[in-house]
Amino acid sequence: MSTSSSATKTALRGYNNIYLIGSVQNQIIGSKLPSNRQKLDDLFDISHANVLNMIQNEEDKKLLLLQRQKGPGCMLGTDYKLAVKEKKIIRKLKNIEQQKKREHSETDALCIEAIGHDISKLKINRSTLQRKRAMFHETKAKELKINFNVLKLDYVVLHWDGKLLPDLCEK
Repeated sequence: MSTSSSATKTALRGYNNIYLIGSVQNQIIGSKLPSNRQKLDDLFDISHANVLNMIQNEEDKKLLLLQRQKGPGCMLGTDYKLAVKEKKIIRKLKNIEQQKKREHSETDALCIEAIGHDISKLKINRSTLQRKRAMFHETKAKELKINFNVLKLDYVVLHWDGKLLPDLCEK
């Protein structure tokens, strides 16, 4: 080969690049060869050697393993699904709380009617009843703390959920 002919030829293979020439029918369709973007992504994929041992959070470990694989480089779908689940749980809890408030107001209305008062003359509002109920519980709790600290007791029997706890002092 002469030096003049080799100098005029176009280089078909670079150090890291492969160029294909030929007709369109013989070309590789799809992303069989890495694109420049993929090369850059691989170039900047740098992490510590013991990073899996250093990471405490399991989701972060999964993210790192997913990033090392070819394919999705993020957990956007996973995070979105988790956020949707959390929103559903919060919505259900709010619905349950609202249902409990309605049941309390219905119970209060039945109690007021059982006492002998006319319900049509009274305003039975859920928020007002709940506020009054919370204030009542708060004042009763304060009174109990004050009265309990005044008493000088040798022992106390604690009732929890209407059940007697076994006597812990006896053998």
